[in-house]
Amino acid sequence: MAVEHIEYKVKAQFMGTHDGMFVADCDWAEDGTCTMVGEARLKMLKWLVYPFDPKAHGVRNPDGSAHYNAYLEGKMGNGTLDAVMDVDASGKVTGKIPLLKGVVITFEGPV
Repeated sequence: MAVEHIEYKVKAQFMGTHDGMFVADCDWAEDGTCTMVGEARLKMLKWLVYPFDPKAHGVRNPDGSAHYNAYLEGKMGNGTLDAVMDVDASGKVTGKIPLLKGVVITFEGPV
């Protein structure tokens, strides 16, 4: 089909509220699935950048909503982080990134 650039600005809840972004190029197939190349960004004291693992992918639903599994490359020896993001038909973003020992970053947008 076509490569689509997506960029979502979100507010993340993790030890306070922080700016975040998901930036990716999605290569959409005819069946509504895509492979993704991109990164997640979280602003703590400075912007932390988490590249997507090569297995990152998404699915577009017939109603215009989409579900993405970003699989972020961990920074602290904690392996791949399974970031999940849902975008409804109106463009509202919700998601979560599980960290170690049950700690989860949640986020929503757009902001």
